Amino acid sequence: MSIGESSTLKQQDQVILIIDDTPTNLGVLVDELDGRHFQVLIAEDGEEGLQRADYVVPGLILLDVMMPGMNGFEVCTLLKQNDKTRHIPVIFMTASSDVTDKVAGFEVGGVDYITKPFQIEEVVSRVKLHLSLCDMQQRLTEKNQQLVEESQVRQQAEEALNQILQEQQRLLEYSGVGIAFLQQRRIVRCNQKFALLFDQEIDALSDLPLESLYSAEYHDDYIHQAAHQSLVQQGEYVLDIRYQCRDGRCFWGETILTAIDRDDLSKGEILVIHDIDQRKRTEALRIGQGQLFEMMVTGSALDDILNRLIQLIEAHQVATLGAIFLKKHDRLTLRTVPGLPDMFAEQYETLFPAGELVTESSSPNSESVMREHAVWCEDTLEPTPGWEAYGSLLNQFGIQACYTIPMVTSQGDILGTLTLYFIEKYYMSQIDMTFVDMVTRIAGIAIERQYNEERIQYLAHHDTLTELPNRTLLGDRLNQGLLWAQRYDRNVSVVLIDLDHFKMINDSLGHSCGDALLQIIAKRMVACIRKTDTLARLGGDEFVLILYNANPIELILNRIKEAIAQPIDIADHEIRMTGSIGFANYPDDGETAEALLRNADVAMYHVKEQGRNHFQHYSLDMGHKLQERMVLQENLRHALDNQEFILHYQPQYCFHTQRIVGVEALLRWQHPEFGMVPPMRFIELAETTGLIVPIGDWVLQTACKQNKAWQDAGIEGLCVAVNVSARQFHEQDLPDRVAAALEMSGLEARYLELEITESVVMQNPQEAVEIMEKINRMGVQLSIDDFGTGYSSLSALKNFPVHRLKIDRAFVSDLPDNPEGCSIAQAVIALGHNLGLNVIAEGVEDDRQLAFLHQHQCDEIQGYYFCRPEPVERCEAFLLSRPCPLNLLD
Repeated sequence: MSIGESSTLKQQDQVILIIDDTPTNLGVLVDELDGRHFQVLIAEDGEEGLQRADYVVPGLILLDVMMPGMNGFEVCTLLKQNDKTRHIPVIFMTASSDVTDKVAGFEVGGVDYITKPFQIEEVVSRVKLHLSLCDMQQRLTEKNQQLVEESQVRQQAEEALNQILQEQQRLLEYSGVGIAFLQQRRIVRCNQKFALLFDQEIDALSDLPLESLYSAEYHDDYIHQAAHQSLVQQGEYVLDIRYQCRDGRCFWGETILTAIDRDDLSKGEILVIHDIDQRKRTEALRIGQGQLFEMMVTGSALDDILNRLIQLIEAHQVATLGAIFLKKHDRLTLRTVPGLPDMFAEQYETLFPAGELVTESSSPNSESVMREHAVWCEDTLEPTPGWEAYGSLLNQFGIQACYTIPMVTSQGDILGTLTLYFIEKYYMSQIDMTFVDMVTRIAGIAIERQYNEERIQYLAHHDTLTELPNRTLLGDRLNQGLLWAQRYDRNVSVVLIDLDHFKMINDSLGHSCGDALLQIIAKRMVACIRKTDTLARLGGDEFVLILYNANPIELILNRIKEAIAQPIDIADHEIRMTGSIGFANYPDDGETAEALLRNADVAMYHVKEQGRNHFQHYSLDMGHKLQERMVLQENLRHALDNQEFILHYQPQYCFHTQRIVGVEALLRWQHPEFGMVPPMRFIELAETTGLIVPIGDWVLQTACKQNKAWQDAGIEGLCVAVNVSARQFHEQDLPDRVAAALEMSGLEARYLELEITESVVMQNPQEAVEIMEKINRMGVQLSIDDFGTGYSSLSALKNFPVHRLKIDRAFVSDLPDNPEGCSIAQAVIALGHNLGLNVIAEGVEDDRQLAFLHQHQCDEIQGYYFCRPEPVERCEAFLLSRPCPLNLLD
């Protein structure tokens, strides 16, 4: 059989390869082997035999030793070096019986040695033996390999199992929950997290009963019974339980207890605890916060709200009591401490009768306010130096430590402190501090809200500027006072006080100075009355005083009058005020609050009409005058529509040109029933009611039309002066109103002059300058009326775009006899000329006044000495009849 024979031989283990250079000598052996179902291959030399063995891989090789070229030993050596053929058993066949050859054959790897000539049966027997041995070896090798592989698989499984066990152990160790194995309700083993939850070592927890970890409120059999029933029925028990750590700190744990075998609970349970303390506290705080805010909205008392806050803390802090201290000015006082006996508050107040000074560190409370952050007192037996007395007080009530945190407003102002007292040694965790901090914020909101409500209530009944009772509180106290007087047959006096000329001062010096003036006078008047009396501010410069059984009342009113009159230094000015005071008595002058206030007001106005700076008791006659005033006011509202107003004109004379240079338009009221009503009776009413604005427009329009009519009649060169009231001046559209009057009348702007009082322009100088500049740009003349009666300064005056100063009649009337009047008149003339302004004096009534003004170079005059205010026709006749030039000094 050649090398190219069928490859099916490669799969047969019973193939025998014979390598012999004389195969014919082996015919009988070959036949015998064939007959025994062996497949026999022949190779005639060593080279061919190696090729066939590598290709076929026979089950056994019969190898001749002595062959040409490559002997059998060499062939065997090469076979054993080949991985494919090294396992094939080789039997040497040789005619040599030399032992050395046999040894050599065994050394190169032969398994047997057959000497020629051989017996066929011996050869067949040895072939079968070695084939059987080879088969057994092969099976042993395979079995060994199988065992090796199985061992490797088992080792891999063990390693995998160990890996899983290690991973599970690590998962348990680093889990975010505490896990423990229990038997008979005792801890057998646990993970590190479980030990950390209770601040314990793992070994210290071993064999501890689970109940020993519960907080005090669970130390009964309820949980055990509930857990046992649930484990039997469901195999699991779930409950939120409060646990207590070694240091006394408590925390909420979501507890899951699972039976290893629900049919045999003796096998134990797996306990899982998840720390939910933060969640529980947050939920409690949310619920408590809702309750607290509801209490705030429904108007619960502050103490009730604060006590509920403390209950919220005490419910989540073991052996903890709370207290709240409120700060007022520089002192802390104990407001509430519901968990401690009343004796604690009593002894605290004995220790700090006026409250704790927040500028001294006498306790954690004052220290917390001083530092503006939380303060710990870890051991009351060894307090911080300076806190000994406070620590001793705490020790008396079994308090071992305390924690104080300041309560603040939304603006950061300190309201007081929240203090926690610990009956046992305790260390607050970060969760505890966060919880307490949140509760403290709510406390701050509640206290600030209460303070704001109290402030709002106070402001609703008090004047914000002077802190005096306002109209509302005045009415309440007056009604209560009248009930008291009626019941006990007593007297009540209602006094109305009005500051004279306050508006002028307020307009001249500004509102800030006016406010300061009111505050000073209010304090002075309060100092003059008794604590049982009431001083209230109605608004502006009006005050009302309620006096109970004041006899004689004149003593108190004189004190008030003198207090008002004391000099006041404000803004580098010395101000001297006076007051007009009217009063009415119950029951003689009225039996109701409304009647008494009305009659006191009537008496006060009577004082003003009589010259101010005095006090006056109400009389029936005054009441009639008030009635007249009311009637007059009602008629005034219709006077413009009824065309009852007329203008009188008073000429103005110039010393330099000796001519009449202008006229001043003066308003008069010709009432169909009352006759001619003097301006002093209705101008103030018009200003107060606001009617002065439409009346002022009518005056402006009528004066412009009249001057234009005179010009058309040949009376030229006159400037008509029109007074502008305070209400008119501060109307935003005054320049437009002036422009409209000029356009309607056709009068040139240079023939119109607006007179504005000094006090009006000084009320708001910047605004006044803006208005006056607009009017000045039209070409209208401007003058400062009543100059010298206000508080304008030279620096302010020079900024006003004015053309003339008018000396008030009050300074002209006593010339030249009054030195003060003379000085003022001369100063105004000099000031006007220095500023390039003309100066006119009003109220000139005799030749001595005229001579003085001419001597001191006053530019112009007007007054009765020259011409009284006259109706249009008479004034026109006067203008036409006067010679020009006209020398008044002749």
